Amino acid sequence: MDTQLIKIDLARPDRSTLRAVARRLERGEICVLPTDTIYGFHCRADLPAALARLQALKERGEPKPMVVLISGPDYLVSAGIATPPAARRLMERFWPGPLTLVLPAPGVFPEALTGGAVSVAVRQPGFPVLARLIEMAGGPLASTSVNVTGATPLNDPAAIAAAFSGRVECVVDGSVLPESTPSTIVSFTVHPPAVLREGALPAEFIRSVLTES
Repeated sequence: MDTQLIKIDLARPDRSTLRAVARRLERGEICVLPTDTIYGFHCRADLPAALARLQALKERGEPKPMVVLISGPDYLVSAGIATPPAARRLMERFWPGPLTLVLPAPGVFPEALTGGAVSVAVRQPGFPVLARLIEMAGGPLASTSVNVTGATPLNDPAAIAAAFSGRVECVVDGSVLPESTPSTIVSFTVHPPAVLREGALPAEFIRSVLTES
């Protein structure tokens, strides 16, 4: 397999370039894409074979859950994923943006994505290029950092292409991304909902919305 390095202007992305990358994702290929936090491995979240390859790239002993990047709250409705009122308030306040919600979703996604969990971590990214690719690819994308388990994530497209040459189909090169804080993670699989990781959104912001009546 040849790994293609695809240059893109993140401020003015060429539609034909985006369309070509989206077609790769539709075909079940793995693409390294820039996000609003770091570069990530991505594939369609509903294609078990692609998901299995992505898990293997991470060199994990057992599959572990991955984040699902979605087009917005309407997708959750169409997929039959229940969203409690407090979760909807967080979506309305902070999506698109650096907020990941863990929601019960038994049987919605392949085990190669969930790692056997009956929940799924979802986020609507606040990053125009990624949002357009989700739309063009025809479905949500599984996303995980560009590294093998235990190693520091890579954030330089040239270094990524060298490290994973022949193991991913393409690397979308938007240049080296600035350092950023990861998303805040809130779980609705417990009661009351819990902040699992404080990231770009302070926990106090989240708790203030959760306690609204």
